[in-house]
Amino acid sequence: MLDIFTAANLFQEPLYEVNAFATTTELQASTVNPTKVVILFKHQQKELPTEEHALLSKILTAVQIDIQQVILLNIHHTSLTTFSYIQRALQPNHLICFGIHHHHIGLNIAINAYQLRYFLNCKILLANSLDQISKDNRQKRMLWTSLQKMFDIV
Repeated sequence: MLDIFTAANLFQEPLYEVNAFATTTELQASTVNPTKVVILFKHQQKELPTEEHALLSKILTAVQIDIQQVILLNIHHTSLTTFSYIQRALQPNHLICFGIHHHHIGLNIAINAYQLRYFLNCKILLANSLDQISKDNRQKRMLWTSLQKMFDIV
């Protein structure tokens, strides 16, 4: 049995670090996410470029969602980088990833681009980057078809 002095000095360094995601503004934003839609993108700039933001707004409007009602996360500029963290912190019903492969967010399940996948109470859709989609009509059609399935639009 250890005495109090020995026990108090046994571990001078933290045994584990609580991840900072729990205090990020992204987590606080979840309270204003009535649609439970999270959109991930990867870009060097913190915000989406104007053209890509406009395209995303049009895409969401087509499925009757206001861009102001979703959470946009740039995985280059957030601590919420894995599906596990996103699931726990934001509890999305829909996760759309633009230009991000499943392994970039720690998913060990195969998900092909534009094929809707249901995992842990969340519909997941991977697509090309918004920049690529804006230049390719075939990708736009594939995205539209997938979003119709994701949001049950006939």
